[in-house]
Amino acid sequence: MPDHYQQLIDFDQKHIWHPYTSLNHPTPVFPVESASGVRLKLADGRELIDGMSSWWAAVHGYNHPVLNAAVTEQLTKMSHVMFGGLTHQPAVELAKTLIDISHQDLQHVFFADSGSVSVEVAIKMAIQYWASKGQPQKQRLLTIENAYHGDTFGAMAVCDPDNGMHHLFSGHCRSARLTLYAQTQHCCGYIRTHRARCRRHAFLQPRLFKESP
Repeated sequence: MPDHYQQLIDFDQKHIWHPYTSLNHPTPVFPVESASGVRLKLADGRELIDGMSSWWAAVHGYNHPVLNAAVTEQLTKMSHVMFGGLTHQPAVELAKTLIDISHQDLQHVFFADSGSVSVEVAIKMAIQYWASKGQPQKQRLLTIENAYHGDTFGAMAVCDPDNGMHHLFSGHCRSARLTLYAQTQHCCGYIRTHRARCRRHAFLQPRLFKESP
C-alpha cells in the first residue's frame, strides 16, 4: 500500500470519529481507492463486496453509468438550490414519479435529506395534523419493538427505549409517549382491529385507513 494511504489512515485514527465506534479505541478502517458495482477496491489492491450497499444508499451499485451521467448533467446546470419559495424540474419530476407509484390517497410529497429527518418530519406532521383538527392531546406514537428509525433525537425517540441501540438516551429524547408492538408483520392489522382503542389512547397512527371525524 502506498505510503500516503498509511498517512491517511494515521490521521484518520487520530482525528476522525466514525459512526458506531469508540472515540478512544477506534476500530480499524480500510482506505477505499475506487468502487464499481457491488465491489470496493482497497488501496492495498484487495476487493471487498459491500453487502450493506453503503448503508442502503447505493442500491443500484457504485459507479453506475446512468447515475453518473445524470449527476454530471445536473452539475452543469446547478448542484443545489434551496427549496423555500423555489422549485425546479428534477424535483417536480421526482415528486410525480413518487405519486404515480404510491397509493392513490398519497398525493403530496415533502422532501427530506435523510432517513432520520424523514422520520422527524413524519412525527411533526402527525402532531400538527391532530393539533389542527382541535385534538392536540393526540401525541401517542405506535412503534415496533426493537425498532430502529435513525440517530437524530426525534427519530431516537420512537426507537425501542429499552431494547434498541439508543437505550442510553431514553431518558433524554423520549419526547413522545410510545406504545410498542412486537410483531411487525401484524402491526397494520393490529391497528385496524383496535381502531377504537388507538383513538381512545390518542395514538398517532399511520394512514392505514381513513380517519373519521
